[in-house]
Amino acid sequence: MTGCLVREPYWTKQLPLADDQKSMLTKLNALIDGARVSSWLADADWPAEDPESYRKHRTQRDERRLEAIRHAERMVLLGLLTEPQAAFVLQHYLVDRQWRVLHDHNVQELLGMTESQKQKLVEVAARERSKESRLNLMSVDPQEQKQNQARLAAITNEYNSGLKDVLTARQLQQWSRLTAEQPALSEPRNLPALQGADVEELSPTFDAIEAEGSHLDLSADQKRLLKELEEVARVGLLWIKARADQPVNGRGQTDSRDNRISQLRAEFLMHAEQVALEGILTENQAEKIRAAMNKT
Repeated sequence: MTGCLVREPYWTKQLPLADDQKSMLTKLNALIDGARVSSWLADADWPAEDPESYRKHRTQRDERRLEAIRHAERMVLLGLLTEPQAAFVLQHYLVDRQWRVLHDHNVQELLGMTESQKQKLVEVAARERSKESRLNLMSVDPQEQKQNQARLAAITNEYNSGLKDVLTARQLQQWSRLTAEQPALSEPRNLPALQGADVEELSPTFDAIEAEGSHLDLSADQKRLLKELEEVARVGLLWIKARADQPVNGRGQTDSRDNRISQLRAEFLMHAEQVALEGILTENQAEKIRAAMNKT
């Protein structure tokens, strides 16, 4: 959801973006890709005589990389797109993937799903796999192939129904709001200029990375990627803050808007921090940063 919004023909036709948005989305996507390559290069010196340890490390590395991608996608929706753009992209994402998108961790967060609900999703998926495994999908018999198609359709319907049943009534209402058809978009014209932008200092996490830099043994690539991430984060915070300039009616609506903007900025910054910790820093480096922050 980072680079595809700029590259893929469908999105370039459906989602008008300002030039500064294209630049920030491209930069975020590039730094995520760069962090992945950097982690691969760092593994090149792993001792060949310890393959089991490397397999464990590789699994953890891949999980951290997926988490970084997930948090980058949330940065896009929270701060790099306008609210109408974010609603448009999210609606298309949910509708296209239907109920199976409930396995997406970002969607689970949006809906406020509990751990019990997440476990039920796993159980529903396991039942579907079990039913599919009983089918002879390699059959060349035309009659059996036809029967398999009918059974697969029935299993898919049961699967979707099982996923939907995991949600509460409130979550189903929220799902309906998120998947409601969105109006066509026009290019945003009220984004603040990037040059000379006066944005508040970033989070304690970024400050800790700066303060502990000499103890982290950061590579040149990591330093560059962190600098680029900080730039994207500053721009996103600036664009979220600019929403306060949009007119509202009455003091109560102003307070509500300001509270929402404050929450959005905090959430956006949290996801930027996680991109740094999970995607750019190694696991050992990230642990050092967390330990340093716990001391303060």
